[in-house]
Amino acid sequence: MWEEAIYELSATYSQDEIRAIEGLFIGHRPQFTREEIAQRLRNSSTGNRVAEDLMRKKSIDFILRDLYRIGAIGNYFSSEESSAKQRWIFRGDPHLDESRSMGLHAALFKHLSIVRPKRQAA
Repeated sequence: MWEEAIYELSATYSQDEIRAIEGLFIGHRPQFTREEIAQRLRNSSTGNRVAEDLMRKKSIDFILRDLYRIGAIGNYFSSEESSAKQRWIFRGDPHLDESRSMGLHAALFKHLSIVRPKRQAA
């Protein structure tokens, strides 16, 4: 799936910028908040010209919306009606809710070296 993501992102981002975006997720938890990703981008931009330029040209919200638009990330959250809810573009939810927890699509876990969370025994 990451190859498809690269193809989609290449309409807006350079190959170096795509690698910088990829680096925001490699080896991290599958779920995250907007603030966590923004901090990772700030941290990675120190001494990294590509990440600095990316941060200057595009907001973190713009990047997250692009990743949502191509199906690489979705929203994960709990609600009063159910213990866990997910929002994805391919399920007909047209907009990412940046105020809620987000997560990577499970198809990206292996490529991005994401450790799958252990399921709780019922």
